[in-house]
Amino acid sequence: MNGDERRLEHADAEKLFEQIRDCTKLMGSLASDEHRRLHLENHQSPIGRGQALVLRILSQDDGLPQMMLAEKLDIRPSSLGELVSKLETNGFVERRKNQADKRVYNVFLTVKGREITENFVNPW
Repeated sequence: MNGDERRLEHADAEKLFEQIRDCTKLMGSLASDEHRRLHLENHQSPIGRGQALVLRILSQDDGLPQMMLAEKLDIRPSSLGELVSKLETNGFVERRKNQADKRVYNVFLTVKGREITENFVNPW
């Protein structure tokens, strides 16, 4: 690889990095807007940003095992457990034992959880 090819490859990598950074900023902005809206609409039981992400994922793939949900969110299972507990306390989700493996819990939206996900600002 000669010098011109390296410069071109480096320029392409820089351009790709900028696009990824811009996309990440945009996703963060959209999530913040959605979080503010959900917080205002549900002031009696505010929904945190992480909780909103759990609801969003379940709206697309209801009944995921907790471990898979933690992997999708790239968080520790214990952190997900706290999020799910809060959502369960507020009546947005319920946990059910997996029929095939009784050690596993699947997380499902409740009727109340489905209603709130239908009002998300930026549906997937």
